[in-house]
Amino acid sequence: MAAGARRTARRYTALIALCALLLAGCVGMALRETRDHRAGGAAYGALAGQAVAVRIQPACASAPPAEQAPVAVDFSALPAAEGVAAGWLYGADTPLNYPVMAGAGNAYYLSHLPDGTKNACGTPFVDAANAPDFSDRHTVIHGHHMKNGSMFAFLENYRDRAYYAAHPRLYLLTPAGDYRLDLVAGYTDEAGGEGFRTAFLDEAAFLAFVERARARSDFASPVEVLPGDRLVTLATCTYTFENARYLLLCRLTPLG
Repeated sequence: MAAGARRTARRYTALIALCALLLAGCVGMALRETRDHRAGGAAYGALAGQAVAVRIQPACASAPPAEQAPVAVDFSALPAAEGVAAGWLYGADTPLNYPVMAGAGNAYYLSHLPDGTKNACGTPFVDAANAPDFSDRHTVIHGHHMKNGSMFAFLENYRDRAYYAAHPRLYLLTPAGDYRLDLVAGYTDEAGGEGFRTAFLDEAAFLAFVERARARSDFASPVEVLPGDRLVTLATCTYTFENARYLLLCRLTPLG
């Protein structure tokens, strides 16, 4: 075999070996992701079974009862490997049924379950710029956009106005009290963009922030935001452009 032919053969052999390694790596990543999806789903299902109970509405009453969240949460049953269990998010007829953690930063719960188990699903968490008790004017909660539709992947359903019409509210339960999340706007922003702003100079700046979000929203919401109200944004990755995030802006309405 000529020297040139041997060099070509060696290059092809090296290329085939490299492709085989890359394929093995991709297969390994896919298997790990599938394993984490299953393990995370099982863990969250077990956690919901331990800590969450469906509230039974009375069959009849002499007066309309005060509005309550559809579920109740026993926060003493929630582990917290880092920080605290800040709340629980729930949405009727949606995949949303998860704890919300508040750690020391924004890294830990990107890759850990509440009990500290390492898992690609992570756990929804309060942005480190916010107080963990939702006392800020605007609190941001981050969650992964998982390929199997779990965690915050469903947020993008709000691009469809019909989905908004069927699911105009979610719920946030906390150790101190429960809230209805009345949806104000759903829109796409860049990571770290204005939609992640958590503090405002005054009420005019706060209300202007809300109106700019409404102007970008995929649906029209009748929910009124007044001076003194508090907001929560659920945020997840989207892939319409690099570093894009889909944001669901909500007004906190106390219940009970």
